Amino acid sequence: MSRTKELWIKYYNELKQSIKAFFHGDFKGQFPNMLTFSRMLAPIVIIPLALFRLHNLTIMFTILFAMTDAFDGYLARKWNVVSALGKDLDAFVDKIFAVTLLVAISLIYPILLILVVFEFIIAVINGIETYKDNKPKTIIIGKFKTIALSMLIILFMMNVYFDVPNYILYTIFAITVVLQVFTTLGYLDIYLKNNHNRKIKIVPQESNGKVMTKLNEVLLHEKDHKKSK
Repeated sequence: MSRTKELWIKYYNELKQSIKAFFHGDFKGQFPNMLTFSRMLAPIVIIPLALFRLHNLTIMFTILFAMTDAFDGYLARKWNVVSALGKDLDAFVDKIFAVTLLVAISLIYPILLILVVFEFIIAVINGIETYKDNKPKTIIIGKFKTIALSMLIILFMMNVYFDVPNYILYTIFAITVVLQVFTTLGYLDIYLKNNHNRKIKIVPQESNGKVMTKLNEVLLHEKDHKKSK
């Protein structure tokens, strides 16, 4: 079975079990995951509302869906129900939520496509790490980036219908770009370190304990050299 198929089956089964548990009374244990999953539905709700020019509902639902990103993690920690599914699902639906809405708004404000590019790069890096079973963790600056990105989406969405001062829009835009750059570099640094560590794992010695490969000699020498510095 390919790794991709294995991951899809794993997440599908975990999500199905989570939904089943939710409707069988495990409300507290599964509610944070349901909040997370709700953001995947955001584009299906928000974009039609925007097309029908239901201004207030569009903005209200955009704010509500953005708020679920704060409350799902908070409730999971408060109720001590943090799960691997919740963490993986959170990273995935964040990208669905942000990218689809950014692409939609970029039809009016093409400059926002810059943010889509950075989100795509971050998603690719984390996707590769997940595929290689490295269990990528959210970095602190990434959380600030997500907050700034949600604020930016809400403000630009509001600006479609109401006049938001340009200095506010483009200040938030500039802050978000800077945070995206540092977030991208942070995840890239983690990826490179993980990749480097995989490559320099010590090769086991022969079973008799006397014969050591040339690679082991070089690696051990480098290890001792680093310690002496």
